[in-house]
Amino acid sequence: MVRIILTSLVLVASLTGCWGLGFGTPSPNKWPLRVFEADDYLRNHSQIFIPRRVINVGEDIYSAIGYALANMIMINGPDGIVIIDTTETMIDSWTAYEDLRNEIDDWTKPLVAIILTHFHTDHYVGTFRLLEHAETQGWNVRIFTHETTLDEMARSSVFKLYASRRGTRQFGDALVLGEELLNAGIGLESKHNDTIVNDTLVPTDTYRDNTTVQLAGLEFELMRTKGETDDQTSIWIPSKRALFCGDNLYEAFPNLYAIRGNPNRYAKAWYESLDKVRALGAEYLIPSHTEPVIGAAKIDALFTNYRNGIKFVFDQTIRYMNLNYEPDDIVMQVKLPPALAYHPYLLEFYGSVDWSIRSIYQGLIGWFDGDAASLNPLTKKQRAHKIMNIATLPAMYESAKASYDRSNAHLASSGFPINEELQWALELTTMILDTKRTENDLYPVARQLKIDVLRALAVSQISATGRNFYFTVALEMEQNINSFYGADYIKQTLLLSTADQLLPQYALRFNAEACDPTAPMSVVLSFTDINRKYKIKIRNCVANLISEDLTSHSECDVTASMTWVLWRSIVVGDETIIESYGKGEIYLDGDEPWWKLLATLEKFLSLMDRSDFLTAQ
Repeated sequence: MVRIILTSLVLVASLTGCWGLGFGTPSPNKWPLRVFEADDYLRNHSQIFIPRRVINVGEDIYSAIGYALANMIMINGPDGIVIIDTTETMIDSWTAYEDLRNEIDDWTKPLVAIILTHFHTDHYVGTFRLLEHAETQGWNVRIFTHETTLDEMARSSVFKLYASRRGTRQFGDALVLGEELLNAGIGLESKHNDTIVNDTLVPTDTYRDNTTVQLAGLEFELMRTKGETDDQTSIWIPSKRALFCGDNLYEAFPNLYAIRGNPNRYAKAWYESLDKVRALGAEYLIPSHTEPVIGAAKIDALFTNYRNGIKFVFDQTIRYMNLNYEPDDIVMQVKLPPALAYHPYLLEFYGSVDWSIRSIYQGLIGWFDGDAASLNPLTKKQRAHKIMNIATLPAMYESAKASYDRSNAHLASSGFPINEELQWALELTTMILDTKRTENDLYPVARQLKIDVLRALAVSQISATGRNFYFTVALEMEQNINSFYGADYIKQTLLLSTADQLLPQYALRFNAEACDPTAPMSVVLSFTDINRKYKIKIRNCVANLISEDLTSHSECDVTASMTWVLWRSIVVGDETIIESYGKGEIYLDGDEPWWKLLATLEKFLSLMDRSDFLTAQ
């Protein structure tokens, strides 16, 4: 109730331009927030998700909020149940599903369909637990996605490990909930399965632009609405005047750029999608994050403000680009008008205006800012060493410490840190550490100062994701690790991979530095347990997975026949080629003697970079 009252007051303030709430809400001329205000804002925002609960939206529509990062939504139709989105874990998916079913006190109606709004894991991983239960009941469940969803999953899987490391920072997975971690912006926290699961999804139904289907005795319209993802699906039930908008609207500024890393999210397509669904005149709006909204006028106004917030940032970024401004300068110029900046659905709990500007710029014309000095920049390490030639390490440290102290003094006297000073201290300490002069007595001192600065920046953020990122990097430095996704996690992920998932990874892990460009190689891997063959050809230190008919003889240096399970174990280091061959578990075929064939297969495997998960034996 407290959160609802505060949100109402914020809405009134945004419409009237008048503030003055007792919990530290800023007036339009007092931005950024004081540290305690940022903390209050984020803690208040957390109340959306606490306690977890099922909301009876009306018209036999129910939304389970707070069970995981994303909501699970249920439509109780005359002839069955339809679920929209299934959260990111098997356990939380089932808990939400149980509570939704218990809300209507009916477990006899069949689950007839699951509609997934897009490819993000917090929206589909729980699907597998629901399908397990449906199978025990003899229910045939249709799974709907956009036709590009599997392509989006495949694209993101290429850099999944890297994105997972950054995602851990964005969502604060390693932080203590209620202390450093206040929320994840669009949910209380990102949840994880107890064990690593193979989240390969197989939809039964896909569509291109729009489609209408009859499910559970109701008509559903599925619409492609590009926004947070290109495969975003909005769902419209005309008979109920109910709209399900996925991740195209939630109670936070839209994440036009996710700091965990993602391709450009085209802002123009996003606000145009909002115009498209706004025209439907929905009476019920049920997002996949945060709470439902009821009332046609309220929904129309919300869509209008949300799309205006996106369009303003997009338009103004392009305006300044055409005026020949560089990205840093555009960030300094473009600020949302007060009526938008302080709207409760445009507060920067999740997305950031500054990050959005940079993403729009780079998405339209790429990384180069037009400055000749940026065309072939020095590396961070090179720059650090060059700076050391004109400024000593002690001088750099003293400057960083002075900036940190100035910010702390200002914080003590006014409640406001000086973020510019903190940023300068962060850049200087990072530069010191980039020199790798670990033998210098100032190196560990600078390292500790960087940790302190990261924490000072974290507590000043209204952005949950920014706060979480700063805090997590500080924690990683304190624990002296590069990532909370270590070798064991990577290994276990690979052990769950199918052949179609792991074999393409060979080219992406190919160690070109260890390759002899004058020594081409072709290897066929024949897996007897799955009756599949794969050919990888290496030419000029480029590895290619060849798509050709391998049922007949294929020219290659060696054909290695074994089970897929064995090869996967060899790749992760649990078995070896030599020992497996000695036990008769690998059969080699080729024109050379067996020992040369064995050496070729060993060389082939050695060219796969496995340094991130193989530890010294």
